[in-house]
Amino acid sequence: MTRKLSESIGFMRNHLAIVVALFLFVGIRSTAVAETWTTPDGFLSVEVPDSKHFQALPSPLPPILMGWISQDETLRLAVLSIPILHNASSSAKLIQSETEAGLSRELGVPVSRLPTRTVAGYEVWSMTAKSAVGEVRQAIIRGRGTAYKLMAFGTDASPDNSEITRFMDSLVIHQPAEPSNAEPVRGEMSNDDVNKWSGQIGLYGIILLVAIGIYQANQPKKPKSK
Repeated sequence: MTRKLSESIGFMRNHLAIVVALFLFVGIRSTAVAETWTTPDGFLSVEVPDSKHFQALPSPLPPILMGWISQDETLRLAVLSIPILHNASSSAKLIQSETEAGLSRELGVPVSRLPTRTVAGYEVWSMTAKSAVGEVRQAIIRGRGTAYKLMAFGTDASPDNSEITRFMDSLVIHQPAEPSNAEPVRGEMSNDDVNKWSGQIGLYGIILLVAIGIYQANQPKKPKSK
């Protein structure tokens, strides 16, 4: 009886070890599957959208650094980079309300502010809006001498869209914030240049993403491979 019990315990231990090993192996493989894209300056990276549902834009135009469009052409995701005004100091701060106002003026609709979060010491401002041409959701980060945007534009860019949420939440910033960047100004007016620049940051890229969607929609469809 004791021998059989020992054999049973030994078998269970071996079986458990195999199960744990398989679990760890599958977990490692699942983690490794996610591909990331990093800005040329190494400032931030995002998870590349699933290639089964998205294709990369072949030659994105500035200020778009990288972009992806869904296979059904209803959603565009992009990363943008906008240099600071040449006459603004490197510590000039964005004004959150002005970035929202800039987007609102461009689309002609109200903009809703989403919760602000902090990544590597940087505040990430998020907003969303719905217009006649589509829905937009974007996140803005004031970097070192540059403003960055994660953008989503399409027929459904609501906060409930899982593809967009995955893209936005995948943001990783590789360069910790300096004190001058860590606490962006909200609401108060600083000077005309910064106010105007903040508004431009809010609207940059919208028209370009709309144009990309129109261009893609008018391209000949490639025959599906059998």
